[in-house]
Amino acid sequence: SREKSRLVTGPHETVPPRSDSQHKKKKGRGNQGEPMSLMQPQPLSYVHPFAPTLLEWEKGIQVDCGPEWDMATCEAAVDRGPHPSAMTAEAITLFAEDISYQEKAGFCQVYLWEDLKRLHPENLKISPVAVVPQVGRRGRIILDLSFPVYQNVDGTVTIIQNSVNDTTAITAPTIPVKEIGKVLHRLLYFMKMTRSGEWILFSKLDISDGFWRLVVRRKDSFNFAYVLPQPPGQPIRIVVPSAVQMGWTESPSYFCAVTESARDITQHLIDNNISLPAHPIEQMMTIPHVPAKARTTKPSSSIQVYVDDFVNAATQSTDGAYLEKIRRASIHGVHALFPETSITNHANGKEPISKSKLDKGDGNFEPIKIMIGFEFNGIKRTVRLPPEKAKVFLRETHNMLRRKRIPMKNLQTVVGKLRHAAVILPAALGFFTPLNNIMKSNEYSIILNDEARAALLDICTLLRQLSKRPTHVDEIIPNLPSHVAYHDAAAEGAGGVWFSLSASMQPVVWRVAFPQDIANDVVSDNNVKGSITNSDLELAAEVLAVGIILENATTIKHETIGTLCDNTPTVSWIERMASKSIFPTAGRLLRGLAYMLHSHHAGGVITVHVKGVDNVMADLASRPSKAMALFAPTNTCLSDDEFLSSFNTEFPLPHKQDWKLATVPEWLKYNVFETLRGKRLDLQQWGNQSGPDIGRRGKTTASSTKQAAVAHHLQTRPTCSSLLLLPCGKVSMASEVRSRFSQCQKLCEPSPKNTFWTDTKTLENPTQPNTILTSQ
Repeated sequence: SREKSRLVTGPHETVPPRSDSQHKKKKGRGNQGEPMSLMQPQPLSYVHPFAPTLLEWEKGIQVDCGPEWDMATCEAAVDRGPHPSAMTAEAITLFAEDISYQEKAGFCQVYLWEDLKRLHPENLKISPVAVVPQVGRRGRIILDLSFPVYQNVDGTVTIIQNSVNDTTAITAPTIPVKEIGKVLHRLLYFMKMTRSGEWILFSKLDISDGFWRLVVRRKDSFNFAYVLPQPPGQPIRIVVPSAVQMGWTESPSYFCAVTESARDITQHLIDNNISLPAHPIEQMMTIPHVPAKARTTKPSSSIQVYVDDFVNAATQSTDGAYLEKIRRASIHGVHALFPETSITNHANGKEPISKSKLDKGDGNFEPIKIMIGFEFNGIKRTVRLPPEKAKVFLRETHNMLRRKRIPMKNLQTVVGKLRHAAVILPAALGFFTPLNNIMKSNEYSIILNDEARAALLDICTLLRQLSKRPTHVDEIIPNLPSHVAYHDAAAEGAGGVWFSLSASMQPVVWRVAFPQDIANDVVSDNNVKGSITNSDLELAAEVLAVGIILENATTIKHETIGTLCDNTPTVSWIERMASKSIFPTAGRLLRGLAYMLHSHHAGGVITVHVKGVDNVMADLASRPSKAMALFAPTNTCLSDDEFLSSFNTEFPLPHKQDWKLATVPEWLKYNVFETLRGKRLDLQQWGNQSGPDIGRRGKTTASSTKQAAVAHHLQTRPTCSSLLLLPCGKVSMASEVRSRFSQCQKLCEPSPKNTFWTDTKTLENPTQPNTILTSQ
């Protein structure tokens, strides 16, 4: 029965010796003096192989935070006190309210420091507490367990004790916490793979009191003590939390092991169509009417958990019952490990599923919902950075730019947030190269150089756009390329060819000569002091090639572009959209490429390696001297018409097609050449903007090329069996070219989730058997 399977009735508060807190005992069957976990496995959870460990954790997690501190060290930590952010009048009021709630709910105990000194409990360690401001709500209390203990010794401030985090032994499971980084990709992939026209609805359940629901053993709780922020004149009080702390290096791992288990149980309930009783919370999770044409006979879902947020995405069945099934299973899945207060008898505590978030509509199934920091649209298949969040990131970035010297830790924090915001636009990684380079420093604080400052301003521009323009999922999760190029470059010039794999486009060949000053600055055995590497030229060819297809393709919106390149560093740079070159040129070219793709709503670019000896057509197009020697050895020059005619003869196309010679737009040539010369152009110049004294477009405008492409209509659209030329000039099928991209990492779908996370095979975690503790 449910009553007999109950492991613990509820948490038990006790009065600690010599404490100034006035506690009242609550009814319960826990051991006196031992706070009980609010994570209590219920019968539904016994299906999970990790249940035996969860049963042990319910009694208190055993942690190892390193050797004990002597009293002199503890006193030095107390003298240091809270972080300045916790000592403002607003923060002191926050602590008074929050600690009052925590005491009543049994989450902590408060001691007078004088009493605690006399007791000197085992594992006593004191760390500074801080308050992190949050937009639209009260600040978040963080215990800085990464802060060491300092002391002034003979006029020199030195570290006398490493931080709690530094001395903590890593014992928590590491597999579940790694799932956090996969949640966004899984949701986006689900959106991409769901048939167009079907509505995707989202719902979110938040766990109240989060980490507080996992307690540690009584004697281990003193590892997380801190000085309570109070008004001046008050006796020093020490807060001793009973649960794992936000700020402790192991907390996410422990907590995610529980929440990921709850997610597994939810998925188990759905997959096995287990009958579940109705729950009152269902009335607080509305399901809207979905039009018949937006439903499906094969509904699907993506059940994810992001730390303490249970995120659901699902389509609706024809009979309208599937979303109700998801809703009920998600509630029971959470309660399987975080039971309600009616089960735990937890007086003065909150229900596990946050009622305040339900009141705000988080639990409602909606086609547009903000989750894990982004706004998802399940009808249009888009994702956007919420404007409010963009404003916060912009404000933090501009505040940092106003400072002459910036602590490295602050820079890393801000850049981390900017990276998270840029996740919904993979090409945005091209903006971070200068920041990556400057953060290699081991300095405690640094002065931002001009390149890094400009990069931050560029990212701010991008954030404003991301908050205004939704990004389609096809811009984030690439498809197999719709157009493919082979390109090459040398000191003489750059060139290549383009084929369409999906649209009726005439095959294109292009070439451009580099100005003599650029050719003279290329590093070689005879010019070791040059500032342009061959890899820079190859990357320039990539940028020029992409510009060509953006001008010539009939449509490129949401389409993925594929290129073959024989330069390994360039392939690596495009894959990461970042350069490790000591020169800024590559980073600047990547920045331009990223903004070009963003401006055209393109679905990104995938570049794979081709052997140089096989890259014959691009090699010939990129080297005027080689083309002259082959096509017109007796002439003094080779005109475009002569080159095109000879190229048609040398590399005849199937189906009696002819090559089309595309002219590189003047604005693009200007941008690439000036970048190779060492200049950093305004970002807007890469978004189809002309350079100084240059016409808006070159000889070939977007409208004229697209009209020409449409006019030269092929008999049929390309298919896998359509014929085209390989880089070497040999006739082959489109499927062979596509196959070169099929194994690219960018095209890999998310690894499928196992039935239970314990099934994941790693070196540190051999697969465990799926033993079921009890029958359902």
